[in-house]
Amino acid sequence: MEDLLTKIYDRVAFYEQESMCLGKEFDTVVEETLEPLKDNKTEEEVEGIKELIYQISYSAQKMVFGLVSAL
Repeated sequence: MEDLLTKIYDRVAFYEQESMCLGKEFDTVVEETLEPLKDNKTEEEVEGIKELIYQISYSAQKMVFGLVSAL
C-alpha cells in the first residue's frame, strides 16, 4: 500500500495545480531565506543548502500525504 501511495503522490498529487502554486510560493520563501547566506557562502554552498531544503520538503510532503491517505 505504501508503494501505491508513493506512486500516486509522485505521479499525480505533486503535479496538481494547487501543489504547483504552493511550490512557487515555497520557491520564493526559500530564495528569501537563503539570500543572507549569499554574503558569506559560495554559490555552490548556497545551492547545496537549497537542494537539501527541497529534498527534506519533498520527503516530508510525501510522508504527510501517505499518512493522511491512510486515514
